[in-house]
Amino acid sequence: MPPTKVEGPRSNRPNSAVYRARRAAQGQPEPDDRRSPIDGQARARRHSNVVVAQGTAASTSNSPPQSATGSPANHVEHEDTAVSPDRSASALRLVGKIFQKYHVATSRQAREIDAIPSLDSPEDGSASVQSELVPVADLIGISLPPREVVDALLDSYRDSVQWYIGVLHEPFLRERLLPIVETGLASPRQRPVLLLALIVLAIGARFISDEAREQRCPGFPLAEVASNMVAAAERWYLPSMDFITVDIVAYSYLLATYYLWNRQTRAAFITTGTTIRAAQFIGLNQETQWGNISAVEKEARRRVWWSVFIGAGFISMSWGTPPMLSEADCNVRQPVDIEEDAAEPCPGFGSLEKREDGEFRPVTIGSYNRYKAEMYKIAITIMRQIYFTKHRGGPEELCRLISGLHQRLLAWERSIPPELRLESHTSIGSEDNRDAYLRRVFAIQALTLRVSYDNVQIFLFRPLIHIGGVPRSHACTRESSPSLVARAGLDQNNAPSSFIEIAQQQAWTSATRTSLVAQRPDLLRLFEFGFPAIHVGVHAFSAGVMLGLLALLGPLSARGQESKRGIARIIQIPKTTKLRSHVWSQMTDVLTDLMHVIAVEETKALIADPAGLDCRGIPTKPDLFGEPPDHYSVTAGPSQRSRSSETEASTTEMDEGCSNESDVHGQLAAQFNNLQSSMAEPGSDQPNAPFSVNLLCDPDLTGWQYGYPWWPYAQLTFPIPNATTNHLYPNRDMAKPGSIGVVRPNADTLYTTLFFDLSTADLVLTVPKIPENRYWVFPFSNPYGDNLVNIGSMTNQTAGDYLIRYDPINYGVVETPNSPFIGVIYIPSAYGVSMLRVRALSSDADVAEARKIQAGFKLRERRRHSRAIAPPLDLGMFRDEEFSIEKHSMYEVALRLTAKLAPFNLPYIVGDRAWVTKTLRNAGINGGRFTIPEGTNLTTAAAAANNSVQALLNTPGILLNLGNGWTMRSPQAIGKYGSFYSMRYFLASRGYLALTSEQVLYPSYTADIVLKAGQSALVEFPSRPKILPGGFWSLTAYDAQGYLVENSMNRYSLGDGANLTYPDGQLLADGDMGAFQILLQGSNTAPPLNWTSNAWGRVCVDYLEVVWS
Repeated sequence: MPPTKVEGPRSNRPNSAVYRARRAAQGQPEPDDRRSPIDGQARARRHSNVVVAQGTAASTSNSPPQSATGSPANHVEHEDTAVSPDRSASALRLVGKIFQKYHVATSRQAREIDAIPSLDSPEDGSASVQSELVPVADLIGISLPPREVVDALLDSYRDSVQWYIGVLHEPFLRERLLPIVETGLASPRQRPVLLLALIVLAIGARFISDEAREQRCPGFPLAEVASNMVAAAERWYLPSMDFITVDIVAYSYLLATYYLWNRQTRAAFITTGTTIRAAQFIGLNQETQWGNISAVEKEARRRVWWSVFIGAGFISMSWGTPPMLSEADCNVRQPVDIEEDAAEPCPGFGSLEKREDGEFRPVTIGSYNRYKAEMYKIAITIMRQIYFTKHRGGPEELCRLISGLHQRLLAWERSIPPELRLESHTSIGSEDNRDAYLRRVFAIQALTLRVSYDNVQIFLFRPLIHIGGVPRSHACTRESSPSLVARAGLDQNNAPSSFIEIAQQQAWTSATRTSLVAQRPDLLRLFEFGFPAIHVGVHAFSAGVMLGLLALLGPLSARGQESKRGIARIIQIPKTTKLRSHVWSQMTDVLTDLMHVIAVEETKALIADPAGLDCRGIPTKPDLFGEPPDHYSVTAGPSQRSRSSETEASTTEMDEGCSNESDVHGQLAAQFNNLQSSMAEPGSDQPNAPFSVNLLCDPDLTGWQYGYPWWPYAQLTFPIPNATTNHLYPNRDMAKPGSIGVVRPNADTLYTTLFFDLSTADLVLTVPKIPENRYWVFPFSNPYGDNLVNIGSMTNQTAGDYLIRYDPINYGVVETPNSPFIGVIYIPSAYGVSMLRVRALSSDADVAEARKIQAGFKLRERRRHSRAIAPPLDLGMFRDEEFSIEKHSMYEVALRLTAKLAPFNLPYIVGDRAWVTKTLRNAGINGGRFTIPEGTNLTTAAAAANNSVQALLNTPGILLNLGNGWTMRSPQAIGKYGSFYSMRYFLASRGYLALTSEQVLYPSYTADIVLKAGQSALVEFPSRPKILPGGFWSLTAYDAQGYLVENSMNRYSLGDGANLTYPDGQLLADGDMGAFQILLQGSNTAPPLNWTSNAWGRVCVDYLEVVWS
């Protein structure tokens, strides 16, 4: 097939709304105007999109004029005579509203208004207009490819770009485009959608896979056609600005994105600016002005606007220019998932996203762009307030702004679901199926979201980091005010230099973390030369420059040495991943030159001071995509000790990295006892938190609520005689009535308990080889019950050795392929607890097999060449008289344990450490001891705390209603609680050591089920529960205390491991064949005659729970 040719445009004068309205009013067909785009551009100024008639405002549609209430404007609604204030700053718009409101039908002659400035309302280009159909080439100067090629290119765009740049509602475009492709004809009104299609098809052609090209476009010259389509899109760009519609804005945005990808950065900058103004011109930023449009059209406009908003933030940060938009421009709701592809979740996860309407819905592919848009709201505010606003309050105001914005970033980061966290995607498969594709998409989204977030952090603190030290304009000329010191948690005698150190440390952490994407070549190779490669490259360059700046500030410092390593990692990325984007090749050249500059300065500094090289301390290892280090809590300085960021070190190097922790023991206690108030004061404006709970400071939190989990931790040790830390205690028997340890235990699981202590040594956990279809999980929780880390079958960990080590600010699993370990597990508390779970079926043979697996787990201590980070934990202390509930109330015992142990187990949310410390002090905890505050009645205080929690449970969003009396706690309210300490307290009292939703879902039936003699209850499932490979489900009955119900049959639960059948006798294992039932009754009650003996159980319950793992 010959290539599609680019022809000179024939109908080139944009068809303005005023022209259409006038011709339609005169009953004349629209002419086939055949001027050049240059001629059309020159004449465009004579044709605006506004029509004003004497006595009325003409509409651009064929519908009758509308009144302010939306009814035909044939009379005046005197009860509502106010003119809508929306966008009435335009005088022409305002007078049009007046004419429309006070319609006089004596004159209908329309006037063309093209010299008075005004705005248009957005058009989608899909309205049905009776006009002449002409060949597509007459409208845009080029014919479209055949249908089969268009389908292939649209699919390529959808699979390669749509999930990353959500500017389109792709099915809406396809629906409008394909009829045009079939006939080759279109109306002039459809020119916008054709221009949008040109750039979409051109991008699809650039990214189509070789396999798809050969199978779906054999012999078709895609490269040549793509170039022709881009040329046609460029030819029409300026003329298109005179008939702006939603499609034109999307077309302009994608053209700017294409320019950025194609090394035309200046054109990208100008085109993006034009796109922003075009979007504002038609009111895309004002959803209330869109009128009565379909849900699909509304969704398309939302996607276009938020893409433009994100692009505005990216351009402002990348080019260092004032942002053209602000948060105030965001009068548009976030997009929703209305097409099938965008609504797909990540396989293996089940997190929920809190939407704008307050409802919790599954995290999907579309969630990425919603979270990114929220982040760019903060980024644009940073650029506007920090970079392009004069701070009349001097350095105090600057520091206040930075600290407030930093807290907003931290709160945003805490809202990120596991699906969009890089550490959740430790490995990606190469399978060719939909699930594998989705996992790869989410992994790339997680990586790009992480580097974008770190780039925003760098930009936030960069104004405080100048070559040569503290910038003169930001240095205080007088003693810092106490208010700033209190808010920033700074040393009164060292402000603002301490704040400068804070800025340097945060910028270093974020930049170094970005450099660590080099450890994920598997992900980077997935987008060799795609749009993510550009964005990650731009952010990596920003990180490299920041690392270079920090290295120059201290060439001989430990941070300077680590900064150079970070730059080197970035330089190596295109070499190890074969990234083909030009931004990577160019930035590596620049960063290499920067390394030479650093080397020269380092040589000069070393000659000047041979003893100045700091070989002792290594800056804090940057955390995973989780909580950034919050150094507001303590003055940063040389006394702070930390560890190496090189997780892929050898065994010896890992030991040496730990040798710098000699002062951590004292540092932790000092932090706990000397923290000042956090930068965000209680009661200050903070971003919305889940369930309306202030993430930064819960004013209702009590010391009793915070410290209570130490009591169930202590209780867990009591059944084990002479229990010690760092020892595995396997329970070789399945859970039975009265079994204690885990509240509401699974009756089909073997448990192994571990109380780990990282105060003096690291630990090495050996995982045996486990069959793929066997569910197992080794969770790691802090003593408060926060399930911080999981390794197991659902997270695809393999057999081998795992190093477990303490990290004061980080948690997660990091793969270490070049070390003796499969990975390193970081825990941010000195002490913790694990409860290994191995699934076992009811048969003796399967239980025996599960016991072999259970016995295969081994644990050993590994010597660390450093002083203790905390006192070794003696589990026998929980039996001391000081902590006996026979001598003291349970409330006092919990607070005593908190005073004794909390200094070495700080909140894992680093930003909470300051205000939690203050809360505990107010509760009487100080210096490792608890003293009941004067006038305090602990029983009364605990009762008040319980009442506040009960009220909290009624907050919308805490419990998800599943129907028929079944509920489930929101994933944010179970397993891992963040700053939600009240909920952590409640769960510790009812389900200590609950796992996160990535591992287990806990649907519960909480109404009382009381079965009298001869009575039964029937639980009906509408279909067989859906589980992931290796997972399982079970229905378990518990008594009021949360333990299994004793019965003579020794049957406590039923699930997929039982031989359940459908009513017709077919096994559930054979497939999903509809509804089935489980019978609950006493074991001494005979089942119905038609009931199979393997499908019923006995129960007398107050609580019924289904577990999906």
